[in-house]
Amino acid sequence: MVMKKTMGGSVCAVEVVVIILALIASSVTVNATITCQDALMKILPCEEYLLGSGDITVPCCQGAQNLNQMANTTADRQAVCACFKRVGPPLGVNVDRAKQLPNLCKIDLRGITIDFTIDCSTIS
Repeated sequence: MVMKKTMGGSVCAVEVVVIILALIASSVTVNATITCQDALMKILPCEEYLLGSGDITVPCCQGAQNLNQMANTTADRQAVCACFKRVGPPLGVNVDRAKQLPNLCKIDLRGITIDFTIDCSTIS
């Protein structure tokens, strides 16, 4: 896991894991077969790219493509949206890089916009 620098020093990787686990534990999505943990595990190879410290990689694109294929119902897509919306900002995900991911990995998001302010209930 990448150590993220902040104004106050380094954020320990353990703290990041605790934040992720807390967010996962607090999220319950009805009718979705994809959990937040599933979604995060699929895009874990994209971590360095999404945090701005690395380039796009084949494993990142494969994970993102697999997640996109798994999210084949409205409930699944809304669950993934809600997960990323909750987890992305606290972890320091660069939204501009996240927006580039579908194009770089040749993923059709079926009209879904990557934005941490999106109303996930509008995704069909």
